[in-house]
Amino acid sequence: MKRPRDNKNNSRRPNTSGGRPTIYDVSRLTGFSTATVSRVFSNYPRVSQSTRNRVMAVSRKLGFSPSPVGRALAGGNTRIIGVMFPLIASGFFAEALAGLDEVLAEDGFTMLTAFYGGGRDIQSVLARLTTGYQSDVLILASTYDLGDQVQFPSVLRTPMVLLDRPIPRAEACTILIDNMAGVSAMVRHLAENGHRRIAVISGPDNTWDAQQRMQGYLQAMKELNLPIDPTLIWRGDFTLESGRQAMRKAMAAQQSFDAVFCLNDEMALGAIAAIYEAGWRIPDDVAIAGFDGISAAESLQLTTVACPMRDLGGAAATAAISLTRGVAHPPDQLIPVRLIVRRSSGRKIAHEAGVP
Repeated sequence: MKRPRDNKNNSRRPNTSGGRPTIYDVSRLTGFSTATVSRVFSNYPRVSQSTRNRVMAVSRKLGFSPSPVGRALAGGNTRIIGVMFPLIASGFFAEALAGLDEVLAEDGFTMLTAFYGGGRDIQSVLARLTTGYQSDVLILASTYDLGDQVQFPSVLRTPMVLLDRPIPRAEACTILIDNMAGVSAMVRHLAENGHRRIAVISGPDNTWDAQQRMQGYLQAMKELNLPIDPTLIWRGDFTLESGRQAMRKAMAAQQSFDAVFCLNDEMALGAIAAIYEAGWRIPDDVAIAGFDGISAAESLQLTTVACPMRDLGGAAATAAISLTRGVAHPPDQLIPVRLIVRRSSGRKIAHEAGVP
């Protein structure tokens, strides 16, 4: 077989046979120059399929994989996507992380994950991912306003995708859950089931999801001409215990309400526990609804709004891959949600709901 013409000076390259394989070994065995081999691993478009196949076959046989940092120094992509999440144990993002990994792995990208919080300096974590590890793109997931903790002009040397919260000064592609549409659908559903006095357990004021969901609740109540009673707006913090305590206080105060809309499922679980502790019945005495669609909601027959977090992560990964391929501004996306109706939001019965 005639050898390719681009193997100049390959004979002068070191032969590392018997040690860790290098790009020079791949070059020597394929007959292609190291530049051509490098182009294959950088997904350079003007490489023939036959060349690509031969390089990959020899690389697999040798057990060779290129150094990401080496590719970056050579002016190519590292095929590393840096991902930052606020908490290691954040269940809210577990499915999003799975969606990210699935899409990135399928396209041959490596996901490098870091976590901020617990007193860590966010800027230094960002610097490690973008400068230290030469990530091609940074995906930043944040429910809280990062305020002045991040100097975005310096970070923006690396393209960014924002997950779950927009940050205007970052000028990055943003992937969000459609909280407003989900809340509107839930309030309308409760109203259609005869509930007019719909209480709400809010979330932390400094989180994007809580802000959007609360805004959606007020807007939907107004549009449906339902009474907005300030005494039926109860503070929570997205934890089960805050839902339990809010519900206990409302029952102790003998407030009148038809339904309770908890702005996440964890708080709904706490509210349900408090209701059963008091000997009340769901939905006969009070209807309950949540938001997020966690697995426990099904077993408790909780009506909820399901957030497809795996789709959220997948969309962020797709946007990040587009950035590595030269797309300057991937479109922002609102990921649609789905209302799941179960027993807990049943129709209002004749007597005043909220009274056992």
